[in-house]
Formats: sequence, structure tokens, C-alpha cells
Amino acid sequence: MITNLTASKILFWNDGRDTINAGDIASTVPLAILIRAGLKILDVEVLTRSRPANNFAVSKVGDGSRATIIFDYLDKGDGAVI
Repeated sequence: MITNLTASKILFWNDGRDTINAGDIASTVPLAILIRAGLKILDVEVLTRSRPANNFAVSKVGDGSRATIIFDYLDKGDGAVI
């Protein structure tokens, strides 16, 4: 039974000057959204992205305590709403 439900939108973008490549992020510690103990991510999806070519994606991991973010690259101004 769900007693408390919250929907959130997260804007994730590159506001820097340089391109961020997938190889810039350690594969052993992927970019992730973490939530507090006792809470659970029920669903996660990319609502919109700056361009499809960068393959921006997000996925729920395991028990729903986190979601990982992956992309091929993010040029300046690239990003997504998840």
C-alpha cells in the first residue's frame, strides 16, 4: 500500500564550457540519483532531451533505491528532463 506519493522532475544538463563524454565518468561509480533509506523509486523515464544523438537514458536499479544516468556525451547546453 502506498501512503505517500511524490512526483519529481529533474533537469540534468551541461552548463559548463566543455563536452562531457561517457568516458569521463568512472564505470565503477556511475552517475546516479539516490534516495533516502525507506523510500523507493517506482518509475523513472526521460521526458525530454536536448538531442537524441547523445543517447541520454535513465533507469531504475534493483530495489528502487537509486536510478542511474547514462549518455554518450553532453555538449554545452545539452541535457534532459527526467
